[in-house]
Amino acid sequence: MTFWMENQGSYYWAVDPDDEQPAVFVTGYPTEDPWQATGETLRRFLLHCTIDEAMLGAAARFVVMVPRRVAQSYLSNWFVPLGFPHLANQDPSTQLLCSQDALAQMCPPPVGYSIPGDEIQMLSVAAANPDDLHKYEADLRDYLFTVPHQPPVEVDGLLPF
Repeated sequence: MTFWMENQGSYYWAVDPDDEQPAVFVTGYPTEDPWQATGETLRRFLLHCTIDEAMLGAAARFVVMVPRRVAQSYLSNWFVPLGFPHLANQDPSTQLLCSQDALAQMCPPPVGYSIPGDEIQMLSVAAANPDDLHKYEADLRDYLFTVPHQPPVEVDGLLPF
């Protein structure tokens, strides 16, 4: 029974509903490849995907590109690995981590974001409370992009939203 689909329709996850502790399997689309075991039970997979989606959809979040050594040192000071395997649509080196009030993900950056000659990682940190992010940003201040605030412009006495 297929129960999860990656948003671009490239991967599908399924279980055998007759299994007492259903193991999750994945396949790519379109493909003739057989379904591959993910190594996760349905319960663990759903927890894994919930955390992954919470990272992506968090309102209080920052993303920074840093050298691998900086990312590893930073993460070891603040976070512990959650021990999930990478999802089929992620790079095999992707890691999910947590602290008492935040989640983090480390993975290679999208194509074109790396600096020649340096192994760069994309580091995402998300928290439920925006105020909690300040302490996590402090150690990465040299790598964060700053965008000046531009107040909305009124047109005919109306704001654009």
